[in-house]
This record gives sequence, structure tokens and C-alpha cells, in this order.
Amino acid sequence: MNLDTCTPGQRQSIEHVTGPLLVSAGAGSGKTFTLTQRIAYALLPESGPAVSSIDEVLAITFTEKAASEIKARVKRTLRAEGLGEEALRVDGAWISTIHGMCARILRAHALDLGLDPAFGIMGDAERADLIADAIDGALGADNDIIARGSYAALFDEYPARSALPSAPSVASMLQTLLDKAVGQRGGLDAVDFGPGPARASALARELLLAYEGVLPALEQAGSSASAERARAQAADAVEALGAFLADAGASDDMHALARAVDGCPYLPCTFGGAAVKAEVKAYQAVHASVAQRVALALAYPLADELMQLAREVAARYEDAKRAVCKLDNDDLLVRTLDAFERHPAIAERYEHRFKLVMVDEFQDTSQLQIDMIARLAGARNAHLCTVGDAQQSIYRFRGADVNVYQAHKTAMRSDEVGALYVELTKNFRSHGDVLSFVDRVFEQPTVFGEQFMSLAPNEARPSSWKGSVPRIDLVLAMQPAGRGTGVRTSDVKRAGAEAIASRFAALRADGHAPGDMVVLLGKMSRAGVYAEALRAEGFECVVTGGSLFASAPEVRVVARFVEALANPANTAALFEVLTSDMVRLAADDFLVLSTEEDPETGQVRRRDLDRGFAKLAERADELPPRLAHAVRLFDRAQREARTRSVADVVRDAVVRSGWMARLEEQGAVGTACAANVLKAIRLIEDLEAGRHLGLASTARALSDELAVGLKEAPGALSGAGGDVVKIMTIHASKGLEFPIVALADFADARLSGGKLLVETCGPAVRASLAPSASIEAFPQLAKRCGVAPAADGDDDPVCLAARRYVEGAEGGVCAADAAACTQAAYRAALARRAADEELAEARRKLYVGVTRASEALVVAMDAKAPSAGKPPAYAPLVDDIRSALCGTGDFPEGEAMLPYGGTEPARFERILVQAPEEGAEPDAGPDAARPDEPRLFVVPAVDEAPGVPRLAWNAARADAFSYSSIAPQPAASAPDDEAPHATDADKATSLGSAFHRAAQQAVETGLAPDAARLGALARAYDLTAGQRARLADACARWFASAPYAEACAWPLKRAEVPFSVAMGDVLMEGEMDLVCTDGPACDGASAFVVDYKTGGSDDESPAALHDKHLLQAQCYAYALLAHGCAEVELCFVRVEHEDETGALQTVRYRFAAPERDELAAYILEARFPYRS
Repeated sequence: MNLDTCTPGQRQSIEHVTGPLLVSAGAGSGKTFTLTQRIAYALLPESGPAVSSIDEVLAITFTEKAASEIKARVKRTLRAEGLGEEALRVDGAWISTIHGMCARILRAHALDLGLDPAFGIMGDAERADLIADAIDGALGADNDIIARGSYAALFDEYPARSALPSAPSVASMLQTLLDKAVGQRGGLDAVDFGPGPARASALARELLLAYEGVLPALEQAGSSASAERARAQAADAVEALGAFLADAGASDDMHALARAVDGCPYLPCTFGGAAVKAEVKAYQAVHASVAQRVALALAYPLADELMQLAREVAARYEDAKRAVCKLDNDDLLVRTLDAFERHPAIAERYEHRFKLVMVDEFQDTSQLQIDMIARLAGARNAHLCTVGDAQQSIYRFRGADVNVYQAHKTAMRSDEVGALYVELTKNFRSHGDVLSFVDRVFEQPTVFGEQFMSLAPNEARPSSWKGSVPRIDLVLAMQPAGRGTGVRTSDVKRAGAEAIASRFAALRADGHAPGDMVVLLGKMSRAGVYAEALRAEGFECVVTGGSLFASAPEVRVVARFVEALANPANTAALFEVLTSDMVRLAADDFLVLSTEEDPETGQVRRRDLDRGFAKLAERADELPPRLAHAVRLFDRAQREARTRSVADVVRDAVVRSGWMARLEEQGAVGTACAANVLKAIRLIEDLEAGRHLGLASTARALSDELAVGLKEAPGALSGAGGDVVKIMTIHASKGLEFPIVALADFADARLSGGKLLVETCGPAVRASLAPSASIEAFPQLAKRCGVAPAADGDDDPVCLAARRYVEGAEGGVCAADAAACTQAAYRAALARRAADEELAEARRKLYVGVTRASEALVVAMDAKAPSAGKPPAYAPLVDDIRSALCGTGDFPEGEAMLPYGGTEPARFERILVQAPEEGAEPDAGPDAARPDEPRLFVVPAVDEAPGVPRLAWNAARADAFSYSSIAPQPAASAPDDEAPHATDADKATSLGSAFHRAAQQAVETGLAPDAARLGALARAYDLTAGQRARLADACARWFASAPYAEACAWPLKRAEVPFSVAMGDVLMEGEMDLVCTDGPACDGASAFVVDYKTGGSDDESPAALHDKHLLQAQCYAYALLAHGCAEVELCFVRVEHEDETGALQTVRYRFAAPERDELAAYILEARFPYRS
């Protein structure tokens, strides 16, 4: 074998086939080539041979695609080396993913292990369905609880379910525990909720000593009113805590202590000299620490109930898997390892079978996988070769732990194993300027630091660069400081997208093809913004990565078509298909379908769409061509569905409809849609084959798969690449390369907190549970719980013990750490570890994105400008780039050239985003309806019918009025963003109407609108491109907000509720956006009203907003109180604005039945101000 073209590191890796080998392979360093050459070399005589057959080689890859690529390369290499017979055996070789290997072993020994040899392997979506069913089985339907029994305290503390996945609920906590623990050796037994709480008496004594300790200082604090009050409060607290400790029955009652601590005043640090303030601060630290520990102690006993319920759910899930004879991916690993440990004969068969064990992408491994590989790699890993790069470990969300990989590297290089360590540091992919930029950013001590592996460029690589600008191009879009600027986050993101598009356009002018370019995003929620900006510059673009398959409109059409086939009476599904691009019926066609002549009266009457199809099928030849085609299409599909597979019926229907041909004519975008359609049909095929389903069951299963957010990338067709710009996630780009890469939306990931914190720490799963309902009874205690522990430094013994406890050790947690660690310190250490790990992975993800570029980089960042006199504050990843290029200084203003070590400086531009001018946006964007698309169905007016007389509307007519007719008018000089201040002005604007409709549908269906539904609303209300983005942002805020979760928790919810109520001799009329009540009858009921507000300015104070909406709140409250409600709470939600905490800005009011007459007086005074 000729290895002359190999680098020294590659050659060393290939030829070392007789001992353990540890390879750190940088991005683009040719590791796949090295692995395939090593396999072939081990079979050649010049290596010994090290293996006598390909059957003695075990090669583990991260994906099946990578396994197929390695097999193909090995076959070519073996044939080239004259080993044709060995090449024929490659297809049956042990080259697969680790799950594929485990499945192969389990099938071979299924009878010995008590398994059905024909067991199936469960996909992620089916697994999610079964776990959700298991949780529902344990909790009961809807919000009913099955047999509260021993779980009563748990369900009193936390709701069974929540409308939002991130909101605290028993269901979401069970899901989190199962996801984290199921891949561990011990399963749920590996979960540890940390050290137990201290006794209530010990905590009370600690706080008592703190009060007693601060009293002398308070005596020296002078005679100010604050000091006098503090002395009295401290004395009262000492007395109360003493009484608590004197009560033998309450001294170990944590709830009794919570009441006592809640009543102990928190002494301020606003008086006295420096010495007094120091003593008070020391007391405050103790008070906060005790409060935190008391709060956590309230929840700690509930962890046992939660774990007991989790085990019940896990048992239900196991039963469900047995019923369908399937294993999930975690089962494959756990059961195979268990087979090795419990069946010596099986273990012996595999321990010495493989002479060469190679594992690729080892940085994305887990402890369970390491334990598995160790059983196959010989004594002291003698046959093991692992290839990985810690800098590219980006699958933490799938259970990968880079810390496990780092520990493996240490173990491999130890004297006991003595593995040869090789670094592949020559990069064959990227130009030296790209690698210099990578070095400058990631070698910083705060980023990768000493562990950073720098890559050297391949000087001999040919360059395809045609650009006339620097290869490194940076853009920073800044949101102006302060409130009331009119610039939203969506505007800033759009500015970054437009900057990318303009730079791509310049590179296209220089000679680069669009196919050279890709936009890599940290998340796909704003992929449409980047697609829109690119299309505005004349680019065709397709989304080729991410998890957007399930939400694609064309995929929904396929699902709705199957639903209509399964149940023709499902007219909603049928209508959606008929109006889609698949069938494209016009308004006249719907008139024919949905109306018929009454044979008795001769009058035209309405009929359902399915009945129309059944009637028209008999006389299709008499119909207009398009309608006739649709009728024949459905009639044939329904007949064939009785005898053929659903996938075949759907495949034929989409072809015969002409949809695929039309998509093919639409270029790259159409091809991408066609790929999704075909992928949806393959999914139907898999569901039918894997679950042996009929038509109705397949329709339900497909709908369920898509409803749970199937984590699938969009479909792709060979030849779909074309001359188009691709948009994908950084994760989807792993293993790929592109000449020109733009990176965006990579810096603003947030770590979501919650009542339950769970982190995988090596073989253990550390967890911490915080209280919910019980803490609400102690408002002062709850307030103190939010104070950070005073001792949070590296030298604090409690914090150090907590950190060691969380990280654990080989032999488990030591008794000393368990004794020294408090629950509060443990939870803080757990939260800190989670935050540190998330940030480290975000940096690695950015590294992966940057190293996809072979020729040039465009990096789009965004931030908010600081207020006057304050230093800039950037997201951590943006700040990494700033410090790399600007040192301790800030990014420059305007445009600048920033040196980084490349052949020429990087180009930098700071853009201060301005508020969009009213009317500046085009009415017709790239998503606007085309002339050939079906229009909204309208009933045409009959010309000969007499016209209906139109009466002018007088909002202040004598017999009735509405709030809008009496609302104070705003000053003309200060309008809202796009709507006046009048009560229902939101609904009078296209954006407001669209949002109200989206919110109404969510209430009526129980589901937040997806991208397809928002797109339909945007078209229906003729929204501009900017309004579409605002609608998406407003919906995202509202459906993730606390007020929405609060509304969902009410038993009865109604949207767009009209009312008419008498006030003396007149009627007050109106309509409320959302009304929630605790029962169907109003008599004595409590009510919660939500009113949505779009638009509005940023500079309105809470007090001004309260006054602004007060009269409207009074009108709504009076209407409900007049109908018998006992009390009404109202929440006015500004869905496009956030308060100082980042939550939606709200204004709340509360009224009760005794205030009814007073409210009437206020309202009538506003209606007839001259009377007063």
C-alpha cells in the first residue's frame, strides 16, 4: 500500500495496528480516509497481517450513512490492492453504528436472552408516543388524576400537566427524568436528589444566632427611624424563633419553620456606619441561605413520590414495548451490556473475536457506550482505536458527554493502557485565512484555552476563491438603546439576514455560484427571515437541514389527504387538500361541490363536501375539467385504498394530480417541496410496514408523528442541490463543507430553568427539586429564596463540597462532601454546571460551523446597544469574537478592517438598525399569492337581487354603545405602531386581526398555531413581510408566556366572547378576546379575562398603561359581574413588548361583585361626561 501521500500523523495511525491507539482528528483532517486505509492495511501482508479477515474488524460510526461510506471506500481500496475476495465480504462486515452492532448481537443470541429474534427497533417519534401514553396512563386523561393515593402531596404541589412544555408540571418532570436516566446503567436508580435537608430546628437555630449576632451592631446604629425599626424587628424575630424552638412538636416541622421564617423581617442595610453595614450584610447572607434551604426542604420529600411515579411510568413504557415487540436505542445498549455481564458464554464469544476495534466520532459518546466498547477491545483496550475531536462534541442533547471523552483520553494515555497518541492537525479543507480566524477566536483562555488543537492549512490545496473582498466578513447589527425606539428583535435579525444576502450577492457578481453558499443557523426558528432576504436579492434557496420537516405545509397536505381518505366525512381535511397546491380548486368549483337543488322546493341548499363528491362521481364527465379531475382523483384513491397500501395510493394520487410536475417546474424551491412530499410518503410506508396498520390507523399514526414535532430534516432529492443557496442548522452541516459559509443566530441560546434540575454527571444523574405551590403561602420566604447565596466563591468550603458532590468521583460521593454540602449549595452547583456545559457546547457548535468553510466566512452577530455611560454587554459567543479581534476594547463604529493573523484584515461593519418606516415595506413579498394560486373562497353577489340598504353606523346611538364609542381618543401626534388606542383597534388592523384569529384558534383547538397556520393567516389578512415576522414573534411570545399558561389552567376557556348588558335604559355591547371561568355558569363564578394588544410604543410607563386601559377593564368587568360572576380579574397583554424582566408586559385589574354599581357609575360618566 502506497502511503506516500499521507501526513506523518495519518501514516502513523494507519500502520499502528498491533496496540491501542488514540487519535485526535481535527476538522477536515482526513480521518475517514485514515480509518479506511487502516482497515485495508491491517488485511495486507505487510501488516503481518494484523487481521486474517474483515470479520475480525469492528468499526463503529456515528451514522449509518458514514458506515456505508466507509464500507464503499474499504471495498475500493481492497480491490485496488488485489484483495477482491475480501472486498466481497465487506457488505457483511461489522461496520455500523453502535446501535446496529448491538442489534446484531442481540438477534444472534435472542433465544438465550429471552428475546424475540424478530424484534423491531423503535424510532424516536414512536418512542415519544409510547412514553407520552405511559405518562397519560399514570396521570389519567386531561387534568384528571388516576388514584392520587400516595401521590397526593406531589399533585398538590405541581399541576399534573401544563399547556407549555417548559412550564413546571408532573408530566414534564417525568419526561425529563426518563430522558436523562434511561441511558444510564442503573436507569432511574442512578438518579440522586442530593444531600438531605438539615433539621428544621438546626435551621431555626442558625437564623436565631444570626439575629442575636446582629443585635449589638444595631444598638450602635444610631437613633434613626430605620435603625429603631430594625432593632424592634430583630427582637421580634428572636422571640418568634425562640418560641418555635421551644415547641417540641414543631421543631422538626419544616412547614411550621417556613411560617416562622416568613414572619421574620428581613433587616435592610440602609443605616449605620461601615461596621454596622458589614454586620447586617453578614446576617442577610445567613437569612437568605436559611430561606433557600427551608424552601428546598419543602420540596425534598416530594422527590420520592416523583421517583415512584417515574418508575410506574417506566414500567408502563416497558409493557408497551413488549406489546409491540420492539426495543429502543437505549435498550440495545443496556441489554447488550447486560448480556455480556450475565452470560459468560456470550461475553467470551465477543471478547476475543475482533483484532481491530475502531470507533469514529468518539467525542459524542456516553459512559454506557465506553463500557460497551471496553468489553470488545481486549485486555487493557489492546485492540482499540478511538478517533475523536473534543472541539466538535455537539450532541449533549442526545446524551453525549465530552467530559466522559476527556476521561477516556486520560485513561488511554495512562501507563496501564499505554496507547499511542496521534494528532491529525493538517486541515485539507479550509484556506489558511479561515484557520487563522479559528485560531484567533478559539485559542483564547476563556474559550478552548490550553486544550485547543490548532490546525495547519494544506498549502497545496487548490483555491476556488473569486471574491474581491476579504475572506472574513463580520457584521454586527445593533438594536438602539432605550425604549420606544420602534426597533424589535425581529428587525435586528432581519438586518443581519439582509447583510448576509447583500454579501452573497456581491460574491455572485464576482463569479461565485449560489451553490457555493450556505447559511448555517444555530436554530431554525427564523430560517424564513434569511430565505426572504436571499430571495429579495434574487437567490433561489432551500432549507436542507434542521427539524422543519413536520411543519412543512406540503407535508401537512399529505397528512390531510390520508385523513380524508380514511374518513371522507372529515370535511376540514378535505377542504384543506382541495385548496392546496395538490388540487387547486377554484371558488366556482366549491359552489358546485357544496350546493344542490332541493327536488321538492327547487331552492338551492347547502351540502357537505363529501356528499358533493359522492354525488358528482356519477357524472364527472359533465363537470368543469379541474373539478372533474379532482372528483376522479379522490374516487379512484378511495377505491384503491381498500386493496393497496396507503403509501402506494398516496404516491399515485400526488403524481396523477399533477402536483409533482408543477413542483418540478418551480425550480429549487419546488424540488425541495417535492422531496418533502416523497419523504412523507416514505414515512407512511414505514408506519404501515413497522406497525402493520390499516388506513384509519395509518392516518392517526401519521398525524401523531407530525404533532409531536417529528425531529426530521426536510427531504432532499438527488439533483436538488442545483444552483441554490442552502439554509441548514450547524448540526446538520456536521461532516460537510462549503466554499462560502454564513453563520447567524448562533449566540442567543438560553438555558431554561425550572423546578426540576437534572444533569448527567458521569455514571450518576444529579437532580434537584424546588417547591411550587407550597412556597406561595409564604411570600416573604419566597422573596428571599431568589437571593443568590453570599458564599459562591471557589474557596468557600460549602460550595467546594457541593461542586465535588455534583461532579462525583469514581467511587461515588464521599461522606465528608455529603455532610458539608447543603441543598441550596448543591442546587446552585448543579445549575452552574448546566450553564457551564451549555456555554461550552455552544462554543463547540460555533467552532463546527466556522470550520465548514473552505474559502470564506460571513459572520452575522446582533446585540443591543448599551445605555449612555454603560459598557457594552454582548452574548458570550459574540464577546469571544470581540475579545479576539478588539482585545479589551469594543467593536469599532461603522466600518473597519480588523487584523486577525490572516493574509488581509477582516472586514467589519456595525449596523445601527432603524425602525422601519410606515408603508416602506412592499405589499407583495416573495410569499405573496401568485395569480395561478387558488384564491380565498367567496360567494359572488347575485346581480338581480335587490340591494340591502346600508345604514350608517353611529357608535353613540341612543339605545346602545360600546367601549370604543366612549374611549378617550389619543393625541394625533403619538400614534401606536400601526393602530390607534381605541379598544378594538388591534382587530381593526390586519396584524391585530391575524393575531386575534391565531389566539382564538389556539383556544378552540388546544394547539398553538404552527408555521403553516401562521402562513395561511398572513395570506388571508394580506400581511406584509414585516407584519408576518411581527405576527410570528408575537405568537411566540404569547404562547410561551405565563399569562397564557395561567389561562390554560382554567377549567373553561372561550375566545372572542360577545356580550350585551343593560345599563339603565341603554345597552352596553362588546366582545372580549378571552374569557376563562371556573365553571359553565356565571352565578358565583370567578372569571379571568385576557385582552391582547398589538403595536404600541415602548415608552409608556406601567402607570400610564394602567390608566389607559382602565375604562375598558371596567366595561368588561361590569358585563361579567352583571351576569352573576363573583369576581373578575383582567389581564391586558402587550404581545409585542417585554417588561424589565424579559416577560410579556401586562396590566392587571381585579373587581368584585360589591363594586358593580360603582363601575356602572364610572362607565356612564364616561358615556355622558356632560351630566357630571
